Amino acid sequence: MVQHAALHCGACVVGLDPNYPASVLDRLIETCGLAGLFVYDREQAKRLASEFPSSFVIGLDQCLDAGKSPVSRATGGPADEDLMGPDPDDPAIIVFSSGTTNDPKPIQYYIVKFCLP
Repeated sequence: MVQHAALHCGACVVGLDPNYPASVLDRLIETCGLAGLFVYDREQAKRLASEFPSSFVIGLDQCLDAGKSPVSRATGGPADEDLMGPDPDDPAIIVFSSGTTNDPKPIQYYIVKFCLP
């Protein structure tokens, strides 16, 4: 659901392996310029929020809580209603190679190739 919502608003989805060391995750996050992370639960979110203070981190179980949305809490306000949807030439998903021979490399899949009209 998070991936679908991200693609719908024009964001790019990046899958990260939570088992990578923090130093590797930090490089991958810097490479992608991630603004936010959605993780499995609030405990993981708390741990990662301290490791990656430049990004908002939300546990998916927080999305089920009543009241103000976690995105509003993280960004300080509601989502911008004037956001444009994705452009066909925008990246939809970035997958990192395994990095067995060097650092993991980003592989981009674009909206035009990933999403059928």
